[in-house]
Amino acid sequence: MLAPELRSDSGCREVMLRLMTKASARLRASELWTGSMVLFVRGFKRSWECRVKLPPTQDSVTLTEHFLEVWNSRDFDSPRSVGVTFHDLHTRTEVTPSLFDETVARSALSHAMDGVNQKFGKNSIFLAGMEHARNSADEKIAFQKTWLFSEGKGGNEI
Repeated sequence: MLAPELRSDSGCREVMLRLMTKASARLRASELWTGSMVLFVRGFKRSWECRVKLPPTQDSVTLTEHFLEVWNSRDFDSPRSVGVTFHDLHTRTEVTPSLFDETVARSALSHAMDGVNQKFGKNSIFLAGMEHARNSADEKIAFQKTWLFSEGKGGNEI
């Protein structure tokens, strides 16, 4: 559920960026790559959903670029919640990146950002587009297992 102050077009966009950043960090921590993602906004009046085919990736920048490309097709009304799910998951040995795609270099950058956030604390480095939503999307993990998805110092408290 979106906080009331984020129930707008820009609020949905920022929370979606936050969710993608968190989820892509989890992909990297699990050493997985995704081949597609589903984005959705559930609205009180009208909802929106979009499936995006991706080159094998695990980096936040590539995911953000693809998200922003399809964001123009949105047609929700009165948003109440947003979400992102990754599909077509593969291990590194199952992935053959394109020679012309920047995802491998971007993945190294994303790993470095993860390292800074682990060392200096959650959101020490984040994408500028999620400035107002960087502290949204609190962990909701069963049985208090927040250590499974730690985002660094200060990132796994409930």
